[in-house]
Amino acid sequence: MAALRLIACIVALLSCTVSGRPATFLQDFRITWADSHIRQLEGGRAIQLVLDQSSGCGFASKYQYLFGRVSMKIKLVPGDSAGTVTAFYMNSDTDTIRDELDFEFLGNRTGQPYTVQTNVYAHGKGDREQRVNLWFDPAADFHTYSILWNHHHVIFYVDEVPIRVYKNNEARGIAFPKSQPMGPTHGCVLHSLGSRRLGHKRRTREDRLEQSPILFLLQGLRHRRLSSARARKLSFKPEQLVGGRRVPSAEPG
Repeated sequence: MAALRLIACIVALLSCTVSGRPATFLQDFRITWADSHIRQLEGGRAIQLVLDQSSGCGFASKYQYLFGRVSMKIKLVPGDSAGTVTAFYMNSDTDTIRDELDFEFLGNRTGQPYTVQTNVYAHGKGDREQRVNLWFDPAADFHTYSILWNHHHVIFYVDEVPIRVYKNNEARGIAFPKSQPMGPTHGCVLHSLGSRRLGHKRRTREDRLEQSPILFLLQGLRHRRLSSARARKLSFKPEQLVGGRRVPSAEPG
């Protein structure tokens, strides 16, 4: 079956809680490449990921999930980050009919704002990019980026402020990702080769992206109310709510 899995590259610190108990890294995640660049801290309850000139690194969730919420605390690349893309995304294991939920952070020249691009792939169809300029400097401190995914909609949050709502409009013939389990999630830093399309690091011919030796910081990963494809349930600490923000209108698909 398809699965969304978590891959994070670069200097990072991760913490999570599973079923009310502190989770150790190897209980719920596996290293996918460059294990020498992943360091376990605090008895395996936190990890540090390192990207240098020789290699990056990655890890993935062991379990598959159908619906839920996943969050990452990320501190982005400071200074001149033009030509780079930091990606945090959920992706099924299928190719031609893949489902995918993307957070992509588009680098810029020094002093220019970061742009957040979100995208939704459903049944192999994408081209649903939307861009939002962040109202803060995402390289100055950690901020929380979340994806809420259920039968009714996909909501993208920044510090608990919804920036996009993708509604289930299957009744109107618009595909919606609801049948393929995914695992939280992939994260990486990419270098754009000039194409308009941005997305999956493995699709270099399609998206014109390649890995780049740029740093970002990942402070925490939290799952909340996730149901595993293997009937495993996870529960995680609540995030702090940020009030006074209006939910955007749901897009048609």
